[in-house]
Amino acid sequence: MHFGRYLLNKTESAGINRNSFEGCTTEEIQALMVSQGVERLPKKYVEYLEVMGKRTPFMLEEAIRYNELLGVKDQLKRFLEVELPIDFDFPKDSFVVRMYWGASTPVAYFHTDSELDDPPIHLWVESGNSKGYEITIESDNFTEYFENLIDGYIKLWTESRERQKTNDKSMAEKIAGRDVRHQNLQPIPPETVWQQVMNLVRRWFD
Repeated sequence: MHFGRYLLNKTESAGINRNSFEGCTTEEIQALMVSQGVERLPKKYVEYLEVMGKRTPFMLEEAIRYNELLGVKDQLKRFLEVELPIDFDFPKDSFVVRMYWGASTPVAYFHTDSELDDPPIHLWVESGNSKGYEITIESDNFTEYFENLIDGYIKLWTESRERQKTNDKSMAEKIAGRDVRHQNLQPIPPETVWQQVMNLVRRWFD
């Protein structure tokens, strides 16, 4: 099963237009490898990149797409050396698939030195321990991790759409209410206006 197409079908079933996604070209995937200094990428991650690695409709505040992952390891290196500082270098064979520039700076990555098509996901986070960080196994395989991630994005997208529909309905009802009130305001016939003017003139001369 092609993992990228599987995820695309899943998002489409949730009502998301498949044209909202854009995958990476072979050249862009190669650029990611060069940027993060690895010689290979797991098959399942490549399948994901091919379908939705470049553009998604989800409003994200984290690095997960092509443009955001280019050079991310270099940015992390400078961040660890200057901002924290922490004595840690991400392994040369590691590839960062997701990170968030916020509280605890979580970084999800896998190792590329094995022949695994679906490797485990490691999670690096800042910590108050003596080293200043912790590394745990976030998921036993990439596909499980990313499917759960996409499920969460779909849930947020669906909730956002429902809120928008509710707001649109409320606005439509308000507009309809104003229209009804305007319709109830009957125009004054011209002859009535003229009669009122003549009555006023007569009172002046009486």
